[in-house]
Amino acid sequence: MRLDRRHMLAGTALFVVEAPANSEFEVRKNIAYRSDPEADPIRHRLDLYLPKAGGKFPWLIYVHGGGWSKGSKDLYARLGETFADQGIGTAVINYRLTPQVMHPEHARDVARAVAWLHRNSDSLGGDKTRIHLCGHSAGAHLSALLALDPRYLTAVGLAPSVLRGVIPISGPYALGPSAFGEVFGADRKARRDASPIFHVKDLPAKDIPEFLVLVADRDMASLPMSARLFNTALEREGVRSSLAIIPDRDHGSIVIRIPGPGDPVAERIVTFVQGGRQVSRARPQNLRPRP
Repeated sequence: MRLDRRHMLAGTALFVVEAPANSEFEVRKNIAYRSDPEADPIRHRLDLYLPKAGGKFPWLIYVHGGGWSKGSKDLYARLGETFADQGIGTAVINYRLTPQVMHPEHARDVARAVAWLHRNSDSLGGDKTRIHLCGHSAGAHLSALLALDPRYLTAVGLAPSVLRGVIPISGPYALGPSAFGEVFGADRKARRDASPIFHVKDLPAKDIPEFLVLVADRDMASLPMSARLFNTALEREGVRSSLAIIPDRDHGSIVIRIPGPGDPVAERIVTFVQGGRQVSRARPQNLRPRP
């Protein structure tokens, strides 16, 4: 698979929109999920979007894209607001980027963020048994890798089964032999080890969270096929997984348009997180209208 850097870095300047005055959620920004002396004061931070309604809410952790070398949680406030407004506690996270670090440090940071949320879920009003991991592009790769390669979550005292579901959006699941060498290096065995699709058999199917694999119909050339192959590999091993190819979207607009009214990506994610079984041909529930 050949990955096009232009497309992988696309869509990083996204959501810079203010929350409505009557929003039914609370925003807490720049919370440190790592605080030891080696913690990065910017990259080891997350933003929380917390529903105000009573009862424990499910969680969505969002991992931004940007080719493992660009991007920021600060660009996705509107996405966090959109899901919090639907009763989903949302954590939008930063992680260290290349060239500061190489793989596997990006994945280790995402695992630290998951562990922080799991530890603090009760005090925040959320349900730690309903944590969902979602990412776009490079973030999709990292989300899928954490769910399938148990080493990352085990290192922070958790198992992949701590995740209720995983929603990778427009991600690469099998890394080619040469693309993004500054991120993954040149060793072919190491690059294979960094590819989520080659970890589908690492765990029993019962210990792997359910997947909702999303991709744009006009995505970068390799990604629709990558999504199909990944979903097929999961289903072949008995993992609950569904694939949705989103019409009239490209690699950037599949996430850029999430806050819009009636967006099919947002609808599918809300249905999935709130517990409705996803199938590729199912019509997802409608979102509540935004004020």
